[in-house]
Amino acid sequence: ATLTWAVNPQQPTTTNWEVFIQNYTGIVSPPTGDGIPVTGLSYTTVTGSLAPGFYEFYVRAVCSDSDKSKWSGPVIFSIFADPVICAAINLDLETGIDEVDVCIDDTCTELTANFNDLGDTTNYNVLPIQFDPPFPVIGGPGATILNIDDDDLWSSVTTLPFNFCFFGNFSNQVWVGSNGVVTFTQPANLNNCPWSFNDPIPDAGFPIRNAIYGPYQDIDPRTANPSASPANRSINYGVVGTAPCRAFVINYFNIGQFQCNQNVGLQTSQIVLYETSNIVEVYVQNRTPCTSWQAGAGVLGIQNSAGDLAFVPPGKNTGPWSAQNEAFRFTPAGASIVDFEWLDAAGNTISNSTALGVCPTQTTVYTA
Repeated sequence: ATLTWAVNPQQPTTTNWEVFIQNYTGIVSPPTGDGIPVTGLSYTTVTGSLAPGFYEFYVRAVCSDSDKSKWSGPVIFSIFADPVICAAINLDLETGIDEVDVCIDDTCTELTANFNDLGDTTNYNVLPIQFDPPFPVIGGPGATILNIDDDDLWSSVTTLPFNFCFFGNFSNQVWVGSNGVVTFTQPANLNNCPWSFNDPIPDAGFPIRNAIYGPYQDIDPRTANPSASPANRSINYGVVGTAPCRAFVINYFNIGQFQCNQNVGLQTSQIVLYETSNIVEVYVQNRTPCTSWQAGAGVLGIQNSAGDLAFVPPGKNTGPWSAQNEAFRFTPAGASIVDFEWLDAAGNTISNSTALGVCPTQTTVYTA
């Protein structure tokens, strides 16, 4: 990230500067020490020095060691990588770049492409993945705070920035429940996000279906009467990446549990929906059950609208389980939805095979 600042017209042209960068935790905390000396009016962060997330940036003028201005800021900025799960094609080329030099006496070469063979959503594979959320669980600048800060509520309809396919049905709308659940079916009553369940999924009688449980449990975002959650809690969403490789992210940050309140630890998790691939991910920073309330019931997984098909990681299907820094990916595993082709420079299809032998007589372009 390159950060720049403007100079007050009355500032001496010989002024030096200090910058200061720190993690943004949802609560702004001005610097207490010295910053990084800078000459000029910009600062570029060192590649790899900052992990994906939100940061506070401050700058101040330095006229001498004993004469420094107050800190200006913060400006909140973010560093994110595009989600890696998308419709990608990788070319196997000798040079490692998208160019091949061929000899004068032999102008033939073979191009080979490998692609992500995405499946339809009639079936899913479930696998554990590294706990590395693509978006800060606190939300922050760029995120939208959902107004479901009371117990057992649904959000109003939330529009996705892309169409998402879930168990064979496309949708660009979701409803977010304050009990750790996201559904593609409009709830009958936005003031009633059901909290009571005991049976494992799939279950035709389950209170919320056509849904992602991330994890689904009776959490309580109220900050008073009773003080189930602290003031710095939030249920929020944001978008990461650029089309056609975006991700829609829902966060549950620092939420207490009904009855146990904050006594068993705060619940923090993230649900991610990926454009194009229709992959779902669930990240659980902390889930500890409140065993004195409906036996600590919680479920992590996905279920269709009929309640006859569901996918759940081992040990996470309705019970008093615990998880810290765990993550799971639900990858569509039905029939392939990918069409592959090679195009010539004019845009004509010349092959559907991943291996293509070409013999150009002049500089030309082939597209996979």
